[in-house]
This record gives sequence, structure tokens and C-alpha cells, in this order.
Amino acid sequence: WIIYRAMGYASLYLGQHDEGQDLFEKALNSAPDSELNTYVEEIGVTFARLNERERAIQFLRRLPTDDQEFNHGLSELCQIYEETDQLKEVLALYDRLRKSNENNERIPFRKGVTLLKLGRSKDAAEAFEEAVRIKPNYLEALINWGLCLELLDDMKEAEKRYQAALRVDSDSPMANLNLGLLWFKKERFLRAREHLEKALSYFPENVYLCLALSRVYLEAGEIEAMIGPLGRVLSSLNLFSAYTLDSISQMADLYLDIANRLFNEARYEAFDQALAIAVLLKSERVDVLKRLARRALILADYER
Repeated sequence: WIIYRAMGYASLYLGQHDEGQDLFEKALNSAPDSELNTYVEEIGVTFARLNERERAIQFLRRLPTDDQEFNHGLSELCQIYEETDQLKEVLALYDRLRKSNENNERIPFRKGVTLLKLGRSKDAAEAFEEAVRIKPNYLEALINWGLCLELLDDMKEAEKRYQAALRVDSDSPMANLNLGLLWFKKERFLRAREHLEKALSYFPENVYLCLALSRVYLEAGEIEAMIGPLGRVLSSLNLFSAYTLDSISQMADLYLDIANRLFNEARYEAFDQALAIAVLLKSERVDVLKRLARRALILADYER
């Protein structure tokens, strides 16, 4: 079996993967039982490194899930399943791995991420909660748990999770962004401001964040402070305008242009915010404002 194994690697070196796989199978058929799974893992990981995912799966799925010795190969298998959107397979594998890895917080965390991709917010929240139970300061799990609770409309509990995440890392980009936007949506603009400003340094091209911060400044009466986020929005949308900012009316015109672009790109949440800012700025382009408002009503009827 040692000779077959060596010949298998030689074939891989020459790019002959089919022949290499056949030789590996012959090696495994004659390998001692005590070393069989070790070489199964080795071969599977080798194919994974060569981006031969299907071949890697064929070997790695033979590994026992009740033995932590093979966690490296099983982690590779989980990653391949995730990358190839074999989500049901990876969920089943996480459940099997959990039994022999009760104190490994990564397993319920990755399970939660997969469940979130499947739109199963409640189940995902439970998985992230389990990860935090194992590791209370697990930043990513706290943030994702909060996100799930938001999706479940439990804003009070979501807020608690984001605050817990910020106690772990007060500069966390995602925790600041999520908590800032949560407070913004609740119109708690003063509390949202600090977190949105922190998040902006990490996500300077996030249009909705820039619009939210613009609205926060507007509510505070700081019109000049709006110019920075406004410029970022125009840059992100590649939207150049001949307008100058000599008046509040001209700024309102810019936000109407932004709203129109966002509507055409089907970015409706950001569209609503840009339009709201334009209204608050009391745009003089009443005809445009009425047209956009009608489009918003039509959209609302369609979505219902």
C-alpha cells in the first residue's frame, strides 16, 4: 500500500488526478486498519488543496465523526459543503460533530451561519446562543445572534446582543453598524450617531449608512455636516451633478437625484431614506417630488 500511495502522489504531481485517485483507492484497500482513517484524511485534504472538491468529498465523508483526531479533515469537508452550497449536508455533519465536540463553539456558530443562509432565523438564533453559552465573549456569535433577533422583530433583545458585542470590542465595525442602524430605525437619532460615525470609517461606500448619518445630522440641525456623507453617496453611485451647494434647496435636489437612481436600481430601503431627506429639506422641485412619491405608492401596492 505504501508503493500505491507514493505512485498516487506522483500521478497528482503530473496532473493525472484520475489515475492518482485510483492508486489511492488501491493503497487504502491494503492499508492497515489502524492507519486507514489517517490516510483517508490525508488524501481528502490533499484533493481539497488541489481544489478537487468532489474527489475530496469522496474521501473526507468516510471519516468517523465521533473522533476528534480527524477534526481537521472534517472541517475541510464542512468548508467544501458550505462553499458548494450543500447546506443540508453540512447541517447534518455539524449535528454529528456536535456530539463529540461539546465545547467547540465554532460548530454551533457555523451551523448558525448556514441556517441564516437558509432563512431559518429562529433556528440560527438558537445556534448562535449555544455558541455564546460555550464562549460568552464570542464577538461574531453575539453580532449574528442580534441580527437573527432583528429578523424576528425582537428589537429589544437584538439591542442587548449588540451592546454585549460592544462590551467585547467597542470598535467592532459590524456591532457599531448594526446597533447604530437599529437605533436609527427606532428614530433614536442621538444614540445612533456615535455608532454610525464609527461604522462609517469602516464602510465608507455603504449608501444606506451614509444616508442614515445624513438624516441624523439633519435631525440635529447640522446641515453642513451632511456634506461629507452626501459626497460619499454621490461617489458610491458614480452620480455626478452640476449642482452647487449654495442653498438647502440645491442639497434637496441632490437627494432627489439620489432617490431616483436608487429607485431605478431597486434599492428601495435606501430610496425611501433619500426621499425622506429631500422632503425634510423642503425641496423646491415639487413636480419631481410628487412623481417619486407616486412611484413609492405604486411600489408599496405591488409589494403587498
